[in-house]
Amino acid sequence: MRTTATLLFALLAATGRANGPQNLKDPEQIHQPVIVFDHSTELLHKRPPYPPETIGFSTDPVAGMPFGQCLTLDIKNPGSSPYALNLQFFETNRWEVGDTGLIAFHCRTLETRSRHGASSLMIQYKPNYDDWRGHVQTDLFLTREWKQVLIPFEIKIAATDTPQTVLNLFLGGVDPHTFQIAGLRVHGFGKTVPLAKLPRSQIHYPGMEPDAPWRTAARQRIEQHRKANLQLKLVDPTGQPVEGATIHAKLERHQFGFGAAVHTPMLVSPNVPQEEREKYSAILTRTCSKITPTNAMKWRLHNHFKQHVPGLVAWCETHNMTLRGHLFIWPGFERLPDGYDLHKTNPAAFRKDLTDHIETFANLYPDAFSEWDVMNEPYTEHDYMDLLGKEIVLEWFETARKANPNYLTYINDYGILSDNNQEHRDNYYGWIEYLIQNNAPLDGIGFQGHFTTPMPPELILERIDRYAAFGKKMQITEFDFDHPDPDLQARFFEDFVTLIYSHPQMSALINWIFLEDNFRPSAALYRKDFTPTAMGQVWERLLTKEWHTEERRKTNPEGIVELRGFKGSYSITIEHNNQTRTHHIKLDADKTMQLIAN
Repeated sequence: MRTTATLLFALLAATGRANGPQNLKDPEQIHQPVIVFDHSTELLHKRPPYPPETIGFSTDPVAGMPFGQCLTLDIKNPGSSPYALNLQFFETNRWEVGDTGLIAFHCRTLETRSRHGASSLMIQYKPNYDDWRGHVQTDLFLTREWKQVLIPFEIKIAATDTPQTVLNLFLGGVDPHTFQIAGLRVHGFGKTVPLAKLPRSQIHYPGMEPDAPWRTAARQRIEQHRKANLQLKLVDPTGQPVEGATIHAKLERHQFGFGAAVHTPMLVSPNVPQEEREKYSAILTRTCSKITPTNAMKWRLHNHFKQHVPGLVAWCETHNMTLRGHLFIWPGFERLPDGYDLHKTNPAAFRKDLTDHIETFANLYPDAFSEWDVMNEPYTEHDYMDLLGKEIVLEWFETARKANPNYLTYINDYGILSDNNQEHRDNYYGWIEYLIQNNAPLDGIGFQGHFTTPMPPELILERIDRYAAFGKKMQITEFDFDHPDPDLQARFFEDFVTLIYSHPQMSALINWIFLEDNFRPSAALYRKDFTPTAMGQVWERLLTKEWHTEERRKTNPEGIVELRGFKGSYSITIEHNNQTRTHHIKLDADKTMQLIAN
């Protein structure tokens, strides 16, 4: 460890200040010395504790760079989890909440066996304790040219039990690849430099190019699967065609479940100012066709929100909005209501309580919900199965179907599309396969989609298609993209939404942080004042312009108007002989209709 300001400025000058949207501009912005943990030499001599058939490594010379040597790592057998392979670097420094820092190193890929050209690793910086929470964690996609990686962070966790911090380079869970890394350092600024003033590397992910092949294929699938032809024939009361009448066709609601997770009180509670409720409602009705309550129907939290649920149900009925249920069973003991402990003393009674809970919640509002997540996150939350046996899951789905056959049943999990964890994906696949093989009434597969870094669209599509082979409906149940770069957020958000909308088995995409909250405020589509963020602007443009149908046409001599529009609910307004009449139709497939003029 050494203290110097000069090293940082040399680092920034070598980087090129255009490398991040906000950068340090002059030395006066640093009022205290910079603490530097220099791991460069340690990195060159690092020998991963894995056999040579898993990782090959060497120290190699480098020309034309600010460093003369690098560590070359050949990841031959990455394993199924990102955490399977790890290089660790330890530091002793008692960070304080509010301190800022910057992880910096150079890297490049030499070879990748990925079909998508993706070579990646995960960086994590955290207190050296067992808790998974850390100061920063991000996945990186490497290029074939040397690039300097700059990862700023702010300390938000007071690690009072340990003065030691660990920098993890996780190497597993990806396709085999060979990469090089050098110049690894961590810079600490105390509280002298705000996080927003620190530089940040621009992120590139395979498939973000405007001419990436997946884009053309996605547009073709949208045209094929999300649109339909409509022929309207207008006749008078005697059955004769009416020529020259104006037909105004407007898409009012998409058939696809573009949606939002809503904080129920914000939408219906009288304690929220009416103006705010109206603004929230207006955004939802303008852009969404499906909503879900974030917490109001969870067993543990229901009592805190249940007074607002009738208002939510009534709002959905009034605004022709589909309502999905989340959730029946979240099978971890920590997800039980406060004070509940029957699982500790009487497993048989606990088992009955679980089925009773499903039956009760399935019929609290028996006609209000279109679908329910019957089981959530079985990879990490499996306490109930450990106690009661794997077959209890079959009982939950059977109970749900018998209790109320009016809705679709879903399984739901995180990390399937957003993380590089093959073990997790295999576990989820195994649960779905188990349910199907045992004839459980499973209707749909949910993918949460909590992203902190972009993933290549073609890689996401490949992962989706693996589960699509089950032949079930699928949807994105909890999407958010938490990242400090709004331009990157907007770009990846549009790519992701386009990809999902284009997949014929996908039926919905629910945005989990629709309105800014205190949990992940930078992941929101709309700020607390209801103005759209960069992602919200993409959302508005796609749903109100690019994927919207609104046309005015005159009937021809045969009384016919033809158009091709996005599937959904339409208002058809006829203007003829100074009179106006509006009809409401659903366009879910090619359709021919005859309407009678006034």
